[in-house]
Amino acid sequence: MVHPLTKINRLLRSKWLSVFTNLLTFTSFVFLIVYLYKFDYLSLEDIKIEWALLVISSLVLLLPVCGGVFAWKLALREYDIPISIISAIRSHGKSILAKYIPAPLIGVVGRAAMVSQEGHSLVSTSFVSLKLQVINLAIALMLGMIPLFIMDVMASYRWFFAVVYIALIFLLFSERVQGFALETFSKLTNQIIVVNANARHGMWPVKFVTVCQYFIYSISFLILVKCIYPEVNIIAAFAFPLSIAFGLIMFFIPGSIGIREGIMAWFLNLSGVPLPIAVTVAIIARLWFLFGEIFLFTMG
Repeated sequence: MVHPLTKINRLLRSKWLSVFTNLLTFTSFVFLIVYLYKFDYLSLEDIKIEWALLVISSLVLLLPVCGGVFAWKLALREYDIPISIISAIRSHGKSILAKYIPAPLIGVVGRAAMVSQEGHSLVSTSFVSLKLQVINLAIALMLGMIPLFIMDVMASYRWFFAVVYIALIFLLFSERVQGFALETFSKLTNQIIVVNANARHGMWPVKFVTVCQYFIYSISFLILVKCIYPEVNIIAAFAFPLSIAFGLIMFFIPGSIGIREGIMAWFLNLSGVPLPIAVTVAIIARLWFLFGEIFLFTMG
């Protein structure tokens, strides 16, 4: 009996793959436009913006967006799946908008599927893609939670945050926990995944690049907020990684639309930004980040 993933591999290597990919990306655009229109994200009137800062913020944003391609290439290399930088851009870029389709994990599997065209196992590439997503979640959550330890309003929850931090540290640094996850994945897919020597050191290059990504993300976001609300506190920068983390957790919501904006507005308000302005910033931030995603998509 042929394993289902083997059938998927054969399908993905067929001549219909390009047609499927084009339909997928087109559908992504359709769902994206529908959601933006439904939630009035396309109606932004009477907003005063410092355009010079907006341009600077948008240019800085492109650095971590492109850094995601480098992290994807490094993650695959850790599992002896070498691909060219062109393939990394194409697979990561073309699948980046697929998250707006209401289907769980389709964005994660999408880039893995495109890499599998080059003769690599879909099981292995999907696992690497999923592991990279977990690394993104852990690092984004760890950075986003930092101010919550010092905000007085969150004093009663510090023990909870401490427990979450310890769990994230184990997830990022414990080979045993990562090995357990790998074994569980192998059993679920009925496939054996061999972990090479490079992967056993914990994917440190990938984690380093990811930390740099979110650090620069936070800087570019802070500049974005300043172009709308100049009095913003530097703590507001952490609203972006925290909103991304919750967006990754709520992966079953297309594009995490509404979730990221809610977390971002809440955090900005805690950091001293008036609620109406915080909501406005959250809406603009969605369109601002979409600019980076579309840029990477066109590069693919």
